[in-house]
Order: sequence, then C-alpha cells, then structure tokens
Amino acid sequence: MLKRTSAFPLEPVKDVAKQFNKAFHAKLFTLFASSVSEVHTFSSKVTPHYNYCFCFIKEDEGKWFLEQEGIVRVRQWVLEQCKKGTHTVDEIYRKWETDWDAYLSLLEQITSRTLQKASDPELLALFKDFYAAYLKAGSVAYICDSFMSLGDQDWLVAFLKAHLPLGTSLTDAEHIITTLTSPVHLSFMLESEDELLHIAARHRLKHPLPLFEQFSRKHPLVMHDLIRHAEKFHWIQNNYYTVKRLSAENFYDELRVLLGKISIPPHTFLAKKIDEKEQLLAEKEKLLSLYEDDYPKQVIKTARLFSKWKDERKAGVYRGMYFFDLFLEEISNRSRYKKQDLFFALPDELAKIISGEDLHEAFKQRKKQVFFAVTPAGFFIASGIEADAYFACLKPGSHASTEMRGVCACKGKAQGRVRIIRNAHDMSQFQVGEILVTNQTTPEFVPVMKKAAAIITEQGGITSHAAVIARELKVPCIIGTKIATSALQTGESVLVDAEKGIVRRLR
Repeated sequence: MLKRTSAFPLEPVKDVAKQFNKAFHAKLFTLFASSVSEVHTFSSKVTPHYNYCFCFIKEDEGKWFLEQEGIVRVRQWVLEQCKKGTHTVDEIYRKWETDWDAYLSLLEQITSRTLQKASDPELLALFKDFYAAYLKAGSVAYICDSFMSLGDQDWLVAFLKAHLPLGTSLTDAEHIITTLTSPVHLSFMLESEDELLHIAARHRLKHPLPLFEQFSRKHPLVMHDLIRHAEKFHWIQNNYYTVKRLSAENFYDELRVLLGKISIPPHTFLAKKIDEKEQLLAEKEKLLSLYEDDYPKQVIKTARLFSKWKDERKAGVYRGMYFFDLFLEEISNRSRYKKQDLFFALPDELAKIISGEDLHEAFKQRKKQVFFAVTPAGFFIASGIEADAYFACLKPGSHASTEMRGVCACKGKAQGRVRIIRNAHDMSQFQVGEILVTNQTTPEFVPVMKKAAAIITEQGGITSHAAVIARELKVPCIIGTKIATSALQTGESVLVDAEKGIVRRLR
C-alpha cells in the first residue's frame, strides 16, 4: 500500500504550476492511479526518474503537472545511453513487455460476471492484482514523456538540426527531420481502421452500405468479424473520465464512413498504404545515412521506439479505464455509494468501502476541489478548503497580447474561428473549418482533427499525437503554446501561421 504523507511543499507547486501542464477531463480515482504509475512505480524500475507530479481537480477537470527538472534529467540520461547505442533502452523496453503481457493476460480473466460471482475478499484480491498489473503496464513506459517539448522550441528538432552536415538548407533540414520522426507503426486508432478495411476487402463490401439493422440480418459472416473486432477494440474511445464499450454496430457505422471517404476499392486502398509505408521506410533509411555520427542515429531510433511505446501505454490506460469502471460498478452495487461517488475514492480505500466505513464526507469535500501529489515515497491529498492554498497557485496570468508562439508541427496557414475543446463533451459542438484549440490531443480527438482548419495545442513535441496526426492529415498545427486555452476564446478569429509558429488574433 502506498504511504500517505501529511504534507507536500507549496514552493514547487508555485513554480511548476506556472509552466507545463496536461489537462484532462478526469476522475480522481483513475488520474491518481496513473500518477502513481508514472512516478512511484516508475521509480522502482529505473534511476533516474521523476521526483513528483501533482494535480488539481475541480468540476471534473484535472490540471496535471510533472516535475520539469525530472523531465530534463531523465531525458539527459536517455541521451547519454544513446551515445553508447540503443541496447540499454531496448532492454528496458523488453523487460516492460513482460509486464505488459501479464497485464493483457489478466484482463482476459476479468468480466462483469466474474466480479458479480466473487465474494468480497475475492473481489478485493482481484482488484489488488489488477491494480498492481495496471501500475506496471505504465511505470517505466512513462520514460517516453522525457522526450516531449517544454517550450516554444522543440529540443529534438534543434538537436537533429545541429547534427546535420554543414550546408544543409533549412527547407531540407525540416523535410529530413519530419520524415525521420514520422512513425511507421499504426496507432491503435489507425490499426482499428485498417482492420475494418480488411474486413471490407475480405467480404468485398462497397460504398454505400445499408443501415446496420438491414445489413446484420443478411451478412452473418461479416457480423462475426465485426463482433470479433469489437471484442478487440471496444475500449478505444475511453479516456480518464468517459468509458464506453463499443459494439459491432458502432464499428459497422465507422466502416460505412470509411468506405465513403475512399474513392477506390478497399483492397486497392490497403495495397497502396503498404506501398507508401515501404517507400517511407526506404526514405527514412536514406535520410538517416546523412548523419555521419552514430549518436543522432541512436537518438532517432529511440524517438521512434518512444512514439510506439507511448501509443502502447495509452492503449493500456484506455483498456484499464474500462476495467476500473467494472470494479467501481460492482463495489457500488455492494455498498452505500453511487458509482459517481466512487470516482472520488482512492484505490486503497475500496476495502474500507466494502467493510462499511463511512467516507461520504471525504468524497463530498473532494467533489468541491482536490489536490494530490505523488512522489517515489508516497502521496499527499488535500480537499475542500484544505486545498485552497494549493489552488491559489493556479491563479491565471494575463494573456492580453495579440499573438502567441509555439512549435510548428505541420506547416501551413489557416484562418478561422476558435473552438476550445476541454473534454469529450465539447467535441459534438465542433464545426468543419474551425480552429481546434486544446491542451493536448489524444486518440478520441481524431474525428474533430479531421474537421479542423488548423490545430493548436498547449503541450507536446514533434512526435506527440497532435504532431503526428496533423502531418498525416496535412492540417496546419502549432504545438507547445502553453497558454492557448486560457489566452483564446471560443468564437474569436485567429490566423494560424504554422510556417513561423505564430497564432495571431484578428481584430
């Protein structure tokens, strides 16, 4: 059990809260669990590590901060290892894969029926095993966060430019770096789309497809494949707050849309994608040879690994959200708490809840506002008025200037009206041609990213989700602005100059 401490100093909160943060639509229960994984569990696997993270949650919105010195410290350690090759980081990844496989194996054993049939001690023992596996499935995979950008200059871009041969033009340098940092693996969202198109190709499906009810009665073999697909990818729209188990019908509807967007048969489209991937791999190898020293080559290979590893880690989190929800549902059924009340519990409080201990007042205070911090040694939590001193550190600054700067993730220019997206509920309001402004993008953002004239985020790096997807969609994108969601307002007009990394208000 993680040790609870009596205090956390205000000074680092005052300092770091002015800088980098991630924003989540989040439950205390799940965001706390992931924080323990990133700081406490990670620290048991690798040195150096992050010394703390902390988070503010109010009205279901979490503002989460990670020790900035720790990000730089872990990055520098990774870069030192790269000077000797990639074997050290590769070995850490291979060991992590063992924990990952154990996590996936355990998930196969957990169903709502399994939980319903378990006795109270069996239920708590199963949750303990699941929680421990969840923490390990994240843990050292959070080393990937050390490669993200912390300012209006992306360190990886600057590093790779500095190691190119003298005389390389700026245009050539940008092309080289963009190509070398582009992922070749499929994210789980794109993997799902790819497999849906394979189902379409296998069964010779064509656009337009009829509505699900009509189709499902006439095509049992396709339905069999869609059901299996849903079993594999039912979790892909989950996040720290929302849990939705997708069905075969959901994926059929997605397939209808996908077929409507491609102008060639699905088997031809898939073959074209394979050719494009092979061409990209060949170009990557050619461009990699431009670096005379092995050191930048090892950094590039590590950045590629981190891009893939981060996506695997996110897949673990999104899967985990579904199973956390199953446990909370079952514990709610056995206790005097609504499931929504349990969103404000901590994992080690579930045994107290099952035993009948009254935590209603504690949860009531956490609903008002809650601050928590996690360190390698333990955690601290304060809620209600006890958290006031920490929330005071969040006082917003003045952002009255007419422009802001960030890192160019995908070049281009666009003009349009801002739409700030803070959570999944905001996405339904997004209109085609608007400027997407958010703290960061995650896989559930892809549908609105496809509608956006441009994308602006507060954090991320050249290998972040926003940067990668923007390049795939060829949508102008600026990342790392730090202040976009507080400086801009939904409805105002802006010019996004992703050639120079500038967002300018239009009066």
